[in-house]
Amino acid sequence: RMLQSVFCVALLSQLHPGHAQSSGSAGCPCLSTFADYGMSDSEPLQAAIANHQYTYPAAYGLGSCKPHDADLPPYCEPGQPNRPAWCGHSWCYVETRNCNLLTTQSTYLSSDLSFSYKTCGYSNTYSLWFEGSDSSHELAELVDVATMYLRSMVIELEASEVENRNADLRTCSYQTSCNCCGCEIKQAWSAPNSQNSITLQHTTVTPNPKADEPPPGIDRCLSEVISGSFDRVAASEGDENRVGYMYYGSQLGTYMQWPGIQWCPGSGDAEYDPRYRPWFSGGVAGPKDIVVVVDVSGSMKGHRISMAADAAHRVIDTLTEADYGTVITFSSDAKSWSSRLTVMTTEAKKDAQNWINKNVRALGSTNFAAAFEKVWQILDESGTTYTSHCNRMILFLSDGEPNDEVDYPYVHAKLTQANAHLLTYALGDGANEKILKELACQNQGIFYPVADRDNLGDIMAKYYTIMSPMLEPCQVRFTEYTDWFTKKRLLATCLAAYRKADKFSPDTCSESGSGHDNGDSVPHLIGVACMDMQLIASSEQLQNNPGWEGFWQAVQSGMHACPVRTLTEAQLQELRADVSSRSVCSSPTTPVVVVDSSSYSERTGGPKEKCDCTSCEALNEDKNSEGTDPCFSRTTRACRVIDPNMEAETAYHDCFVKRNMTASGKAELVMMTDLRSGDFVLESDGLTTVVVTQHRVESGRTSELLTFEYAGGALTLTPEHLVYVDGKVMLASEVCVGSMMGEATIERISSGRGGIVNPLTRSGRILAADSNGNPKLVTTGNAALGDIMLSPLARLSLLYLVASLFPNKAQSFYDTTLEHIVSSALPAIKAFRAAAPPVFFILGLAIADLVAAASFLMGSAIYMLIPVSLLVIVRYCRSLK
Repeated sequence: RMLQSVFCVALLSQLHPGHAQSSGSAGCPCLSTFADYGMSDSEPLQAAIANHQYTYPAAYGLGSCKPHDADLPPYCEPGQPNRPAWCGHSWCYVETRNCNLLTTQSTYLSSDLSFSYKTCGYSNTYSLWFEGSDSSHELAELVDVATMYLRSMVIELEASEVENRNADLRTCSYQTSCNCCGCEIKQAWSAPNSQNSITLQHTTVTPNPKADEPPPGIDRCLSEVISGSFDRVAASEGDENRVGYMYYGSQLGTYMQWPGIQWCPGSGDAEYDPRYRPWFSGGVAGPKDIVVVVDVSGSMKGHRISMAADAAHRVIDTLTEADYGTVITFSSDAKSWSSRLTVMTTEAKKDAQNWINKNVRALGSTNFAAAFEKVWQILDESGTTYTSHCNRMILFLSDGEPNDEVDYPYVHAKLTQANAHLLTYALGDGANEKILKELACQNQGIFYPVADRDNLGDIMAKYYTIMSPMLEPCQVRFTEYTDWFTKKRLLATCLAAYRKADKFSPDTCSESGSGHDNGDSVPHLIGVACMDMQLIASSEQLQNNPGWEGFWQAVQSGMHACPVRTLTEAQLQELRADVSSRSVCSSPTTPVVVVDSSSYSERTGGPKEKCDCTSCEALNEDKNSEGTDPCFSRTTRACRVIDPNMEAETAYHDCFVKRNMTASGKAELVMMTDLRSGDFVLESDGLTTVVVTQHRVESGRTSELLTFEYAGGALTLTPEHLVYVDGKVMLASEVCVGSMMGEATIERISSGRGGIVNPLTRSGRILAADSNGNPKLVTTGNAALGDIMLSPLARLSLLYLVASLFPNKAQSFYDTTLEHIVSSALPAIKAFRAAAPPVFFILGLAIADLVAAASFLMGSAIYMLIPVSLLVIVRYCRSLK
């Protein structure tokens, strides 16, 4: 530390003789020679960054303002994807003592050198675009600027990590936040009662758990990469009077930040671990639903209940405003903080924390059934409104033997329907590991054995390790937070970096592959890099700009984007093995189910035609379903095409291949509940339009639902839905295990109840996205009308015509007037078709279509009573026979 202090003093007291001014501003001239820095002006320069040697041209950065980094490694080489904007910015080396502008310490050649963009007339992107004569840019483009900066960092991080796996890490250097060199209190970055001692000249490194010790492992060398990137971006975009940070958290717990800070956690200050901060978990796991279930039975008294409360707090701390969550406690019975999933704003998190403090008290027995029933209640109440529409986790903690028998098939069916993973935690020696492990293994989860001496909070807060490989990489995430010092609200933009299989593998953000494309191997996280948007522009500048609304929409899109991936069983086993050998599941990991040779409709009193499958299986279903709604689960998505001139193949690529990650913005996966009359959607033969979306408005109504599970996903719809299975159209209720849905073999069929939705399309078909975003061709009709909807007759519908002419009015009229009438008439339509000759049935439909169109045009549903009444009479007469 003494040597470090000597170096710091020497750096801050450079007293080189003056040099001839050749360019730059009068108050901050460009350096004209390296003579006083021990380097030649006429020979190529050698730079070492994270143990990698680079050769730069002679007089690099000397003499004049120009883009000295253009076409140079590691960031600005020709063809380098996501080249940062500063590659084209003019700059030069300067002497700090002879410069009245913001300067930044060099990380390339010598830390004695400093450079400046501002002396060459460059302010920053916002000023250039919105405070000058350039009027060609939109505010939302700043999101692209931040994304480009972060992607360039991630590319270099991943390349350096693979090169340094077997390197001598001791040769790399870093600047510690303990005894920070050059740090001083900056009033613009402080508050009256919270002084912030920082330096704008360089990035500091804060190792974990003790900041005054060297960074662990490879972080020492990667800090050079981060510092070089941060310092360049900050020098180009930052302002000494505008608060905006850049920061990085590694998977090993090291924290790095610009501006450098005087801070020594673990050695006087409280410990700090970036891995449990919202920006880190959000950058890795994206939007999510989290339900924390905590055992508060009598056996949890003492240290264990404190551990449980702390763990629940830690999990809540990791959540962002893009997440939904709640907390459940159970003993003899169960209770919850909220009746449904709640968006985790700062206020909501505080309220949840207070509830935990008051309700995590040890008393009573261990009733697993009550705990799970509370989970089902909350998920059912949440529906498709109160959810992130992304990955969902149930974190289940217990230390005791349940006083009831666990219904494994029922739990599996409910979790499958909810598309949720179950993580279980057995606390202490008395926990029944067998039951908790079985629950996790059967429900795409991980079992964690936790000793009384372990840090339960750390273990539970690392739920993101299973969520990370469930998302496509290279998705920028946004998180709002309050600066500790100034109490200002800042907007963080974050991106995760992953280990490459080898140096020849594509990086995370390349078009040809990613850190997730390693076969069955689980992607391993390196860390998460972030920059505040306020580094580029203040909150006031952003919000007062005319383009604020478009900017905020772009932020929200990134915040809630969910390009999901499917975890294979091999990947799950690898994740389990990373926890403990006791966490690895035996095969198979599926629950015991009722197996017979009948289809769903046979078991529920439907038609008795024998299923042509050799083996069928499903869980016990609810036999009280009306079975008349041809609908999808309300969580189903479809590909909405914004530009009707777009090629269907391109739309397919945007929605189902890149999962909304392309830059076209002309097609996107959306919830079916977001579709309206007139929207263009994708089906197998190209584009079709939505006539109306049935059950679009949340009414609380539920219907019987079947979930078809197969390798790579699941699709949930009503039994009366017509689906394409085994190359033909058939009722969902007649589908059997072993049937082919597209190229996927149905492995399991389970049932449940839930909300429904159905976008009725002109073609009668739609590509529905399954639970993992994969496309499945499905009709939008039922047994009574499906064949007609798929025929050319449907194109002659007057109702279809008026809906295409007045889409907004059509959807509104359907939602408010026709919805109930049509739903009530479906049983009668089915009976009418069974009783009437085909010609009469077609004639009746034509009359109903004419009356419906007239009702729409005249703004009244009174005329619909005529065909509805006739249908009811027909059904009644048929019942008398």
